[in-house]
Amino acid sequence: MSGLTLDDILSAMDEASVQERSSDYKIAVLVERSSIMERLEVAKEFIDETTYANWNHDDELKDQLADIDLVFLECRLIEGIKDISKIRQIRSKRPQMPILVTSVNTDPEFVASIYEAGATDFLTVEEDIRVIFSKIQTFLRMSKVLSLVEFKNEEVINTMQTLRRLQSSAKQEKVSRILAETQRDFAEEAAGINQQMKEILDHLNEAFFFVDPQLQVGDSTSTACEQMFGTDIARQYIGSTLNFKDPEIERHMAMALDQVFEDIFPEAVSLSLMPKVVETQEGRILDFTYTVVRGRSDEINKVIVVASDITKTHHERQELERQFQENRCIMNILRHMDAFTDFVADFKGQLQKLRSDLENRSQVKHILHTLKGNSLVFEIYELGHLIHDTETLLGEQDDLELAPHLDKIESCLQGFLDHHKDLLDIDFRSNPEKTYTIDETDFNALDNLFKEVDAPRRAAWQGIKARLRHKHIGELCGQFEPLVKRLAKQEEKEIRLKIIGEELKLDLDPIRPLFKSLIHLISNACDHGIEPPYERLANKKTKTGHIFMRFLFVNQSLKIRIVDDGRGIDWDELIKKAVEKGFAGQLKDEGINRSNAYQILFWDGFSTASSITQTSGRGVGMSAIRAEVKRLGGTIAIQSKLGRGTKTEIIIPLYSLLKLAS
Repeated sequence: MSGLTLDDILSAMDEASVQERSSDYKIAVLVERSSIMERLEVAKEFIDETTYANWNHDDELKDQLADIDLVFLECRLIEGIKDISKIRQIRSKRPQMPILVTSVNTDPEFVASIYEAGATDFLTVEEDIRVIFSKIQTFLRMSKVLSLVEFKNEEVINTMQTLRRLQSSAKQEKVSRILAETQRDFAEEAAGINQQMKEILDHLNEAFFFVDPQLQVGDSTSTACEQMFGTDIARQYIGSTLNFKDPEIERHMAMALDQVFEDIFPEAVSLSLMPKVVETQEGRILDFTYTVVRGRSDEINKVIVVASDITKTHHERQELERQFQENRCIMNILRHMDAFTDFVADFKGQLQKLRSDLENRSQVKHILHTLKGNSLVFEIYELGHLIHDTETLLGEQDDLELAPHLDKIESCLQGFLDHHKDLLDIDFRSNPEKTYTIDETDFNALDNLFKEVDAPRRAAWQGIKARLRHKHIGELCGQFEPLVKRLAKQEEKEIRLKIIGEELKLDLDPIRPLFKSLIHLISNACDHGIEPPYERLANKKTKTGHIFMRFLFVNQSLKIRIVDDGRGIDWDELIKKAVEKGFAGQLKDEGINRSNAYQILFWDGFSTASSITQTSGRGVGMSAIRAEVKRLGGTIAIQSKLGRGTKTEIIIPLYSLLKLAS
């Protein structure tokens, strides 16, 4: 009997029976970042009778965990390994207690190690305050249910088995009588526990249920299950029970649960494959959380599923994000109004150019790709996504009728300008005459007039004309800073752009198209070049990546140099990828080797990206830049060192710009 006496059993049962939890909750908080603590304090206001116990990450946890209902822990950036060890320590002492973890490091491998250590859920540091409140409230309620579940599944069952062994070996009538009475007491206790569980489950706002290894839902489900899923799911099988809007998601859930119960892969990896946020047929948005329950032999015998209805929060958050993005877009445009006015005029002209030659599909792809990039620079995402979808259709259907799609694209920009007309005051339908300091007609008349005067006056006029036409090159750079900020946030990187030489003055008209294409170089540096902070720190770099853009006049030429301190290009790997993508013949024809392998990057249709995204992957951005450089009579070259970074240098002869301007 392993030293277990009848008195021990009765004492344990008496102690367990009086452990009915009050409505007071205590949360252990291990947080250093003040912004997180502020959000927790706000969340606390919405949770009744809850107190925080503020601990340090370095505190030795001995008996402090006994009266804690939930742990909220910040996994720090530098001390991440130590904090993950702390999670393991907490989990070993309190196997069923919820542990919520947050961190600025959202790298998938790092988050996976947090789950593997025993975290119940992971939140980003910028998580919506309502989501934090909802998660805490859900898991606090769960903590009471889990303690009863643990008691029912372990203590009662183990004790009953021990009593049976005692009964089989009992020789005395007194012991038999005690055993019989004790069994009746245990039956009453078990019934009481079941009733407590039912009362708790009936009052939960969340859908709470168990799934067994046969993927069958258990008998104990919360009342909210029927409200959320539209049916009684008790004793039903996962796969076609939960009434998701997309039935394929529930089938995916069933396959993922199968993998969880097989227990071949790490628990965190298997759970990461489970659906997290799902829409039902009735339009509810449900947030799912999963907790594995293991038996004494460490086998998985249950998965606890909790679904919270976040429909209102989800829609409110979407609307807030939409309004925030729209306001940011308008503020960005107002800060760079000259550049945006040029964008609208260029957009209209490029659409006319497309309509005049729809059969030239190569030109269509180049123009659409550049228009999309410029739309996203100004954060007009609806327009950018529409062009992206048109690009995709164009790649799938050689005989695609383009005219209707161009009409939709034009209507989208026109609708945007109409909606914000009070602020932007731009009419897409009008054709304003291009102006300098004076009307262009008067300017040309003056120019013709001075052709007939003597040389000194003609020379003086040339100086005046240059001053009127020449503007700071920085006027064309307004789009780059917002682009880098957007891509850095999108890619979860830290990137800083430094522009040098903005004060240089020249006639900007000939180089405007080139600058519209340069967004592809900047995008590539952000997307492929600059590494995530954790990768840069591992390679002994600063966690912030840098992109330098410099303009200078050298030897009667305009030199544009773009340098990043990212991961660089592996030229051998680039050549290998070109072969894999079917460019072997072109490699041979152009005599490509390591010294001139950068030419591959300019080939029409070639891309190093593994998938097509809003940022890259179609293989037309770099070829568009080369086409513009060629039009200006210039050259472009790329140098790169693996692990150090990449430099792109464009040289445009000034006489070419003068010729084009005239």
